[in-house]
Amino acid sequence: MAEEQAYRIDDIDERGGYSKSTGIYFSTRPPFDIPQQPFLSFTQHIFAHRYGSKIALVDAPTGKTVTFDELEQQVMALASGLGSIGVCQGNTVILIAPNSILYPVVCFSVMAIGAVMTTVNYVNTPREIERQIKDSETRFIVTIPSIVMKVRRFGLPLLLIDEDGVSDYVSGPDDPPVFFLSKLLISDSSKVPSVKIRQEDTAALLYSSGTTGVSKGVIISHKNLISSALIMFSLPPKPDHEVMLCLLPMFHIYAFIHICANFSRATTSVVMPQFSLESMLQAVDRHRVTFLPIVPPVLLSLLKRKRESKYELSSSLRSVVCGAAPLAKDLIEDFMETYPGVHLLEAYGLTESTGAVTYMNEADALCIGSCGKLLANLKAKIVDIDTKKTLPPYGKGEIWLHGPSITQGYLKNVEATMATIDCEGWLHTGDLGFFNTDGYLFVVDRLKELIKYKSFQVWNCFSLQKHQFVVIWLLQAEMITSRCMFLYFIKYHTNALS
Repeated sequence: MAEEQAYRIDDIDERGGYSKSTGIYFSTRPPFDIPQQPFLSFTQHIFAHRYGSKIALVDAPTGKTVTFDELEQQVMALASGLGSIGVCQGNTVILIAPNSILYPVVCFSVMAIGAVMTTVNYVNTPREIERQIKDSETRFIVTIPSIVMKVRRFGLPLLLIDEDGVSDYVSGPDDPPVFFLSKLLISDSSKVPSVKIRQEDTAALLYSSGTTGVSKGVIISHKNLISSALIMFSLPPKPDHEVMLCLLPMFHIYAFIHICANFSRATTSVVMPQFSLESMLQAVDRHRVTFLPIVPPVLLSLLKRKRESKYELSSSLRSVVCGAAPLAKDLIEDFMETYPGVHLLEAYGLTESTGAVTYMNEADALCIGSCGKLLANLKAKIVDIDTKKTLPPYGKGEIWLHGPSITQGYLKNVEATMATIDCEGWLHTGDLGFFNTDGYLFVVDRLKELIKYKSFQVWNCFSLQKHQFVVIWLLQAEMITSRCMFLYFIKYHTNALS
């Protein structure tokens, strides 16, 4: 807290958080204390909250549930099993699988023994997966049987997710060692390898293109994850029985950090293995979902299908949060008119910030076009792109961020790290925006990232959300950057959105 105390300036505006003397925007939300124990893993932090028989996870198609007690037991048993097959502290484990209720179990088990979790889109090509495996120095692969043919060429030990102990996979004589998750889940949970994990140790490597260029491994520490979960936990209390639908891919920080925050807040997470609009609507109705994180293409589809749908979302749904790209004003107004009983919120964050840095409350929903206010313990600057001077409210410039959830940098890439994170720990996001006098952030553009085709700048990603046919055409032509998750989402779910 000493660092935070040093920034408590007398001239901070109580309404918007802006300090004229420093040019810094401070969060106006109540701060939280970061755990001071030097040895604390993210898994330990998550299970410090005791929610017993409350439901933690639900499989959307089958209705299968996992309580918080069962979740902890599964995580500890798998952590013990991972140790028995040779996974050691510092080893990197890659998870290549669609969403499932076992996805967070694998992630937390890996982190529990001090190993490093890295995730990848399971529809990526073998070449893309190989690049990440080599860069992250992966030692073990966790995947599903249908993907084995894509990854066994890498010669690494395989751990197959065989839900309910059913798998028809048969290994050949030249295949790498193969283990089955169902067997490791019955390991003795009292025999988890004894390791000392510092908060500063790497917990995950999540790959991002950063402000520009090829995908890079973002180093996420246990402290980053703990801080980000606490940041989300500091949002106003939700209803007694909050239920979130996880339809976004858990390999991305957007979905993953919401799941982590849910475990801190006793929120139930309903997990969709694959997305389709119809299955999403069914899941909201069947499981009485109250909270729905989405991306702009899903919002567009919701508006498109409203008149045709037999489901009444507003019977249970209280709020929808949309991230990954700013929403156009007409889309927001259209949603508010179509679903008057549902709050449409926006949030802003990056992989490099371990998730959200600004977030709307339900009371903020009428601030159309904003991504909300800074979350607790975070600071921001708006910096003129030419003069590098900080700007007051309504001044448009590059968004810089500072706080305990900001990454340490990029794996084995000093040049990219130095270009993105300065010597004082400020993350230069490459996003352009401004704060108003009430402390609401508006993201309006990208500093560098335009869609390029044959060296020509075609269009800014943020301008495309109203033109879905253009987005889909560009995606099919593979002419986009991977930064904007809403474009990334359409690439693999185009048919499901129609």
